[in-house]
Amino acid sequence: MRVCVDVPLAGRDLRLDLFRGLANWAIFLDHIPHEVLSSITTRNYGFSDAADLFVFISGYTAAFVFGRVMIERGYVAAMSRLARRASELYIAHIIVVAIYIGLIAWVSRELHDPDDLNQFNVAVFMSKPLSEFIQALVLRYKPVNLDVLPLYILLLGTFAPALWLMVRKPTLTLVCSMVVYLAGRHFGWNLPASPSGFWYFNPFAWQLLFFLGAEVNPQFRRLGQPLNHRSGRHCPEAPSWSRAGGIAARDDAARAGAARSNESRSTLDLSSTRSMKTSACRRSSSAIIGGWLEMVEITVTRTPRRCTASTSERKSPSPENNTI
Repeated sequence: MRVCVDVPLAGRDLRLDLFRGLANWAIFLDHIPHEVLSSITTRNYGFSDAADLFVFISGYTAAFVFGRVMIERGYVAAMSRLARRASELYIAHIIVVAIYIGLIAWVSRELHDPDDLNQFNVAVFMSKPLSEFIQALVLRYKPVNLDVLPLYILLLGTFAPALWLMVRKPTLTLVCSMVVYLAGRHFGWNLPASPSGFWYFNPFAWQLLFFLGAEVNPQFRRLGQPLNHRSGRHCPEAPSWSRAGGIAARDDAARAGAARSNESRSTLDLSSTRSMKTSACRRSSSAIIGGWLEMVEITVTRTPRRCTASTSERKSPSPENNTI
């Protein structure tokens, strides 16, 4: 089975980078006290802020990037890329946490202001460094304003198995995401944080924005839909996971193959008939040439009288009698 889709162009989409960069810049402005430019960010003009935009674009980008990998190389390759990307972000987060704690501790000591440790949630780490470092490794301990990256890491981890279902049942995947959102809001689901409390960005609620972004991606929505192979669009070989939903396309291909087989069989029969006729003509021509050569040999080796009698008694082969 072949799956024909509009494969996104190779390379980065600068539009996604632009809007995600604007979202990060707006988040930065919103966290600066008494910042004049923060008055122009989206949180002042709607029901959401730049963090919502960042998560939504992240879901769109994940479908754009990893959906293309799955089209070209298969589901296993896409999962491998997702796991590698999540691992890179996880390592980056741990490094940022270490630098963050060291910088806040240094500033607090240089300015003789120990209250900075409490304001940035670093005091608990300084009091129990080994225990809190283990909590940081499992994404439970997070200093102030370092909550977005752990959320993104967790969403990428859940996107790997969800990608398999989104290919086959995208609407069902979105319905499941909405059910998780409503259940999380109703039952108060959340992940615990250290030393107390819960995650500031509840992953059971924010995952809906992420999967909404992936769902509205037009390239990802057309994944797995069979198209005409003459349309000029890229038609990579589909791996085994893409067979779902392709029964109609397979039946059409079978009927087209049967028609081409009948045409080939008719062409083969016609070619066989022509070949037989050509062989008969060649045999007839060989007989004619052989007969004339024999007549020439008789004429050369015998007397003219007897040659004339011989040639009159022998009937030369007729092309009409030997041609089929």
